[in-house]
Amino acid sequence: MNKVILAGRLTRDPETGVREREGKEITYSRYTLAVTEYHGQPEFIPCVSFQKNAAFANKYFRKGMRVLVEGRIHRESFTGEDGTTIRVFSVIVQNQEFADGKNGGNSERNTENEEDKFMEISEDALAEMPFS
Repeated sequence: MNKVILAGRLTRDPETGVREREGKEITYSRYTLAVTEYHGQPEFIPCVSFQKNAAFANKYFRKGMRVLVEGRIHRESFTGEDGTTIRVFSVIVQNQEFADGKNGGNSERNTENEEDKFMEISEDALAEMPFS
């Protein structure tokens, strides 16, 4: 099984492009996730999404956003100018979504009227409840 799930922050805005393959145009989007495990140094994971996922990433993802990515590891290898084999790993995105809340990671809460969220119940009503 080849499956990976990552949560991290975008290191830059996604880069978009179009490639032709077998006579069809394929839209892709590349971005890098900074994934930190606990309080260690981040790992920078290159991700590539295609077609609808690419359009979504290009439209909505921005540098610094926290996102969740599900996909598979893809390995490419090529020969460098000096003749050595270079292997590059990336994640081929199969599913991606926002990991921040509506505020885009802004943790400020609206505390106005928080006391109003609880309803007062009389002692008589409490006495009638079966679990009291």
